[in-house]
Amino acid sequence: MKSAWTFCAMLLLATGLFAQTSAPKTAKKKAAPPAITAADVQALKDAIASQQAALAQQQQQLQELRDEMRRKDQVVQQAQTAATDAAGKADAAQASPTCKARWQTPSSTCRRLRRLCPSRRQPFITKA
Repeated sequence: MKSAWTFCAMLLLATGLFAQTSAPKTAKKKAAPPAITAADVQALKDAIASQQAALAQQQQQLQELRDEMRRKDQVVQQAQTAATDAAGKADAAQASPTCKARWQTPSSTCRRLRRLCPSRRQPFITKA
C-alpha cells in the first residue's frame, strides 16, 4: 500500500513539474474584422430608407382604416338614433287614443270629432 502512495505522489509531483516547465501557449490572434466599405454604408442607408417608406405607407393605411371606422361608427349612430326615434313615435302612436276611440265615447267633444274623423265608418279598434 505504501508503494501505491509513493507512486501516486511521484506522479503528482511529475505532473506539477511538467506543468511549470512547459512554455506558455501563445494566444491565437483574432482575425481582424473586415473593413467597412462605402458600399456597405450605402446599402445600410438604402435599407433604412426602404423601411421608413414602408412604415410611412403602413401609417397612411392605418389612418385610412381609422377614418373608415369613424364613418361607419357615425352611420351606426345615426341608424340607432333613427331607430330610437321611430320606436318612440310608435309607442306614442299606440299610447295616444285614436279618433276611432274618441268618437265612440258619449261626450260632446267626441261627437264633434265624430264629424271630423275620416275613419268614423271603420269599426271600433282599441289599441293597447
